Amino acid sequence: MQHKSNGLLSYSNALTTRFEESSLIIYNSGFTCTVVQGRDFVTGNKVAIKLVQKKKLVSDAEIERARCELKFHSKLANSNIVPLLACEETQEGFLTVTPYASDGDLHELTHCTTLTEEAARNCISQIAAAITYMHDEKRLVHGDIKPHNMLLRKINGKYVVQLCDFGFTEELRPVTDDVLFTQLKGTSGYFAPEQLLGRNYDGKVDVFAMGVIAFTLIGGYEPFYPPDNMAEAVEFEPRYWRHISNEAKDFLTRCLSIDPQQRMTAKEALEHPWMTMQISQQDSMEDALAPPPDSSIEFWNVNDIINNKRSETKEEASQITANDGPMKNGCFTPTPISHLAAMLACADVAAGPQKGP
Repeated sequence: MQHKSNGLLSYSNALTTRFEESSLIIYNSGFTCTVVQGRDFVTGNKVAIKLVQKKKLVSDAEIERARCELKFHSKLANSNIVPLLACEETQEGFLTVTPYASDGDLHELTHCTTLTEEAARNCISQIAAAITYMHDEKRLVHGDIKPHNMLLRKINGKYVVQLCDFGFTEELRPVTDDVLFTQLKGTSGYFAPEQLLGRNYDGKVDVFAMGVIAFTLIGGYEPFYPPDNMAEAVEFEPRYWRHISNEAKDFLTRCLSIDPQQRMTAKEALEHPWMTMQISQQDSMEDALAPPPDSSIEFWNVNDIINNKRSETKEEASQITANDGPMKNGCFTPTPISHLAAMLACADVAAGPQKGP
């Protein structure tokens, strides 16, 4: 059955058979990109439908960049990466459909507060897992790691982080294992020193940006100010950091190394002792300048996610999901369900994109 649309889906040749859009605009850049909320006819779940119009892209290079975003995203299937449900390129533009993130993003959640060390560590463990997967298994550098690109799903009271937006993603060159620098791409405040210097780079730029996020989540301020002032190694002001473990400071120091040769890889970050250590109760912060962290915000550790996925088969997980929410087997739900493994198993299934002709 064909469902007509007067909005974004009017640009589609195939997606209207599975999705319908609402009038609710989630995001509108005013230039090239519009995102609206929609619904999946098969599951009844809410989705996010994104359109990039070709006529608003100023060059063939920008059109190719949009095309590469679809290509790279369609390769990815990981619990900490937003699954691509469907995508299509038409004469008019590029359409993508992903699950609707009803719990917002990391920036919305944390831009006015700090996290406990444990919550920050667990959050960062998921980001490290996502970029390790991209670097080591797919040979891709995300290129725009920032809180706005970390969508959240709250499952049993704790957040799962999912990486999105692959518009600046680049493939590592086969011989040199790096990306040829052509221009500065990404977001100010999260650039690594080698990018600011106009040098070729690799996945360690993602690690640097992850370090900026981790530092800010715990300390409440940026590690370098202004953001391009990186003449010296990062420092930890005692009034903000005396209650934080030495392992956390070592992790941050190694993520934020000015020299990329001294900086950790994503895999090394994921295997750092801070990722699995028992974090003791924080000391009193009566003499600290920063307000106390919001202890009500909790994240799953990536090891909890991995262990939960191993404990259930996908068939069992799908059965749990079908009993707990308005969805069919093998589809991703945006609402909290009773078992973390069920959500993650269904996310993996949903990650296989349905492409238009």
